[in-house]
Amino acid sequence: MKIDTSLIEIANSAIREARIVNDNGLYDKVFRGYISSFGASIVQAGLIPTIIFFEADSAQAKDRPKVVKALQLMLDEEYRVESLAKYLLEKKEEMGEKLFINEEKHLLKNMTVAMVAIKLALRMYKEKDKKENDNG
Repeated sequence: MKIDTSLIEIANSAIREARIVNDNGLYDKVFRGYISSFGASIVQAGLIPTIIFFEADSAQAKDRPKVVKALQLMLDEEYRVESLAKYLLEKKEEMGEKLFINEEKHLLKNMTVAMVAIKLALRMYKEKDKKENDNG
């Protein structure tokens, strides 16, 4: 699927609503890494383990769940749930392993396109400098 302007506009809204980008149009450097590592994590660990990892509230990575929030805003309404990992695990159990494989392939394709759009949208903003990161 080709990434068009309308998809980047949706991604732009998603990163602002998820609070990846602040009201001043700045973002923390860490988000570039989170967004880039999301795809690698899916390849290495799989979809559900990656979602679990990114949704986990961690003192060291307290903002990481914002990436999943932005991603959910890019996906169909069905996936805008409190815990995407829990939703996918329940859906897998409900559908069965074989049927869920097709669902997962479709979702992975949509997530890949969404994450590319998010990465492009983030490039429209400036990264906070060290001094701004320290002061909020």
